[in-house]
This record gives sequence, structure tokens and C-alpha cells, in this order.
Amino acid sequence: MINLVEYARHEWRLGKVVNKAGESLRDTLKAVEIRTGRMPAEGLNPVDEPDVLRDLWRHFKHLNAARTYGFSAANPISELEIWAYCRNRNVRLQQWEVNALRRLDAIALTKE
Repeated sequence: MINLVEYARHEWRLGKVVNKAGESLRDTLKAVEIRTGRMPAEGLNPVDEPDVLRDLWRHFKHLNAARTYGFSAANPISELEIWAYCRNRNVRLQQWEVNALRRLDAIALTKE
């Protein structure tokens, strides 16, 4: 789980908007890669996406993209939203996976 959390933190950092044009750090680094033929080290995630957690990360990205927002901030992903996601996609999560999604969600909320 620690590898997935570190992987996620790096991905969120790359997704942050870094200029007035609304470009993310990832966009900026990809532009550098196109010009130079080499991705700067900052753009490479030092943690490989753990194979065993690849599906879990994909599920989280879908849930995060459908997140609701309140007046001043993002809302946590609810158990009901996780249940509906799983039901609509015929996904069966084990309890540790639900717990991992909740932990990723808590970390994501601190990054908003």
C-alpha cells in the first residue's frame, strides 16, 4: 500500500496547475521531453505503479474524476459511491481494497 500512496502523491504533484494557462506540471515536462527527447527526472515517477494495485489505482481515478464538490472544497468519496461504482461495473472489491480507496481519497483531499 505504501508504494501506491507514494505513486499517487507523485501523480497528483504532476497534475498540479503551474501557470496561468492552466497547464499542469506534467504538461510542462512533456513539452520539455518533446523538445529535448528526454523526460526530465522530475517527470519520472520514482515508484513503479505496483502491478498488484494497478486495478485499484484505475478504480480510484474513476471515482476521483466523478467526485462531487461542496461550497468550498471537494467531498470525500462515500461508501455509497464506491458501492454504486462497483455495482455498475460488476467489480467486486475486498475490504482491504475499499480501505485503500478510502486512504487514497483522504490523501487526495489534502492535495486539493
